[in-house]
Amino acid sequence: MYSQRHERPRNKGLSSRRRLQAVASQLVVYTGTIVNEIQTIFIQNLKKLRSEAGLAQAALAEKCALSSYFVTEIETGRRFPSIDTL
Repeated sequence: MYSQRHERPRNKGLSSRRRLQAVASQLVVYTGTIVNEIQTIFIQNLKKLRSEAGLAQAALAEKCALSSYFVTEIETGRRFPSIDTL
């Protein structure tokens, strides 16, 4: 069925499924790293802009119709606002 020129590919090391799982796992880690970087930049910018505007967290929260607790949670990186909140 297979000639010598076109031998059937041999399974070297991992199966196709295992290789795909490994790549997917790496992609998840990479994506998570990017998301973490975006969140860090967002937090830094939020703190900087709030400070430059001379606003306390409570004042920013009031202007944005959020709780001051939520703004604190965002600035400390414990929570991240949804797209709707942004």
